[in-house]
Amino acid sequence: RFNWIPGDSYGASDGKYRIRLTHAYPAQLVRIEADGYQVAISRDIMTDEGEIDIDFELHSAEGIVAMVLTAAGEPAANVKIALGVAGSQISIKQGEIDDGQTYATRLASDAEGRFSIPARTETFQLVITHPSGFAHLKSVNGPIPSRITLTPWARAEGTFRVGAKLAPNVVLSMFNEGISSYGNDVPNIFTGHDVTTGKDGRFVFERVFPGQGRIGRRILLMVSEGA
Repeated sequence: RFNWIPGDSYGASDGKYRIRLTHAYPAQLVRIEADGYQVAISRDIMTDEGEIDIDFELHSAEGIVAMVLTAAGEPAANVKIALGVAGSQISIKQGEIDDGQTYATRLASDAEGRFSIPARTETFQLVITHPSGFAHLKSVNGPIPSRITLTPWARAEGTFRVGAKLAPNVVLSMFNEGISSYGNDVPNIFTGHDVTTGKDGRFVFERVFPGQGRIGRRILLMVSEGA
């Protein structure tokens, strides 16, 4: 298995690039993405090779261009998009792609809801989140459509009690199947929702993936408490 490190990426110009490999991994790879060309990936570069030259010959290829629409058919501006391949991680918290825990290619739609990605041969999954809804697409299911319509979020609400007594200020977590994915050959996708009950024990989970799920109290124990 391997993990791409989006934080190490940068834009190159004049057909030249230079990378200092600072991670002590047994082997590393370089990946080149450019509009209008097929994504290119280097051979395994061993950590002890020293300073080397690796050239790429890019091949022209039509990229993926799509428009994201809300369920009402309106352009969805500034949607969050994560493109995950095998070894990537996509974390979705409170119905939004989590910037701090997502290790995958990231992009966003423009004001008209459009986005584009370079062509690639490896299988991938797209996760899209927006206040009005979400989308989850897999390349193995066929070409990514030029118009992607978001699925509206679900919502769950209720009252939490301990026995017959209303329980305010209690942290609840929701776990549902949503769009979870895990394995060696697919991106790892995790979802999570946490809310705190109000003074009357009421709670509302917004931006929830439709489907079956479970709601439970989140109990945190410190080391001094037996954790």
